[in-house]
Amino acid sequence: MTDLIDDRLPLQPTVFAYLTDPAVRTGVDALLAVRNGQLPPGMNLSELEDYLTARGAAELTRYDWAAMLHLLWEVTWGNGLPSTWRKLSVDEALETECIVRPDDCWENGSFTFCHTHNGYWIYSAVSVTQECTEIAFGVETKSGKSMAKTAFADFTWKDDDDWNSWLVRAPSASPAAADFKLSTLREAVRMARENIEAITS
Repeated sequence: MTDLIDDRLPLQPTVFAYLTDPAVRTGVDALLAVRNGQLPPGMNLSELEDYLTARGAAELTRYDWAAMLHLLWEVTWGNGLPSTWRKLSVDEALETECIVRPDDCWENGSFTFCHTHNGYWIYSAVSVTQECTEIAFGVETKSGKSMAKTAFADFTWKDDDDWNSWLVRAPSASPAAADFKLSTLREAVRMARENIEAITS
């Protein structure tokens, strides 16, 4: 795992540029809007090399983005939940609604994973935009009944297009911002863990 320094999340240059530079963000989004295996219509042969180089950089940004989200999840939820709770394998997670694939992480701006404990399914998520970072969790029975709906501390119940049946912590700074602090998110995970343990014990 990547070393963490000074309460910060290390960011690849591609991710930092995407978060902080609107021109980079616009360019990457435009390049990735072209379907894989396709070329933009009307392209001249003389433009092809530059396009392919730029498209490769955009694809790297997409994969670095997924890696950043996974690292953020790992250093918050991954390290903050008990090792005795069973963490799904990646194959199992892909069969659920977890967001793990790089393309899905890119489209949703989030990474979600799942543990099981005492017959409950415990979902945890991290989400990043250029404006903010959010963490969230949900607890369900095997039949899919949501068990964590009561707001507490900085967590609020949300059931909308962005967060469908999640307790979501109030947004904090984007990882590229000077005032971003991992310790704030880790403390929120600690409080969430206590809440989850009360539900699932």
